[in-house]
Amino acid sequence: MFSTGLLAIDTETCRQHNKIVTTAFQNNILDKFLNSFSKYSCILSDSLNDIHEGEFHNICMFFSQCTLDVICDTVFGYKLNAQANDDTEIVDSIQSIVDHTVQHMLRPWLHFDRVHNLTKRCARYRAGIDHLKTIIQDNISSRREQHKEMTNSEQDIGIQTFKNTLLIDILILNNELSAHDIVGETSSIANTGTKTTSITCCFVLALLCEHQYIQDSVLEEQKRMFWEDFQRPVTTEDLPRKTYLEQVIS
Repeated sequence: MFSTGLLAIDTETCRQHNKIVTTAFQNNILDKFLNSFSKYSCILSDSLNDIHEGEFHNICMFFSQCTLDVICDTVFGYKLNAQANDDTEIVDSIQSIVDHTVQHMLRPWLHFDRVHNLTKRCARYRAGIDHLKTIIQDNISSRREQHKEMTNSEQDIGIQTFKNTLLIDILILNNELSAHDIVGETSSIANTGTKTTSITCCFVLALLCEHQYIQDSVLEEQKRMFWEDFQRPVTTEDLPRKTYLEQVIS
């Protein structure tokens, strides 16, 4: 499944795929995802707000679930609702894949297929892979049908055609990638993006807790922007104004 993703393919093919995938992360494309980012971030904020003072919680779990919601929705159009725990099977599948990938890199003996195939972790990993692959393939097929209908209606298809652009739209519209390649790229992004993004967010929060005066400055900037309605969704006009927060994250 990941053999056709950027993490596993050979150098020459990687250059070709990287040029295609990189186009999906241009600012004009990412701006189309802002509603999803904002929606799921509001759910995260409400969840964190329900934590009572003095209680211990693993906030990495909250951010991992939020990131899963965002990535599944924007990459291949799957409404996971991990934060609401509506589909624990797919959440568990992705989490097991991510955890297994990390463990596989840290344990050299698992690099041998005969040893790896005997472990219980391998069985859970393969089950998670099969479940995730089915979901991605179904969503790709559905999106291809929409593209086909537009073509039959003689409509000029481009990224601007879609009201809700997905990453798979960019990959499908690029004729250089096969269906197998698209599955590999989307699954790689879904798994690697989940862990890296959630860990980065948690690390930033940990640093803000350590440096209270920085935290106060970040909060003050947000208050100046959202003083009329602190819970309103973020817009594209807000992003350039978050200069202090951007420096903190960078």
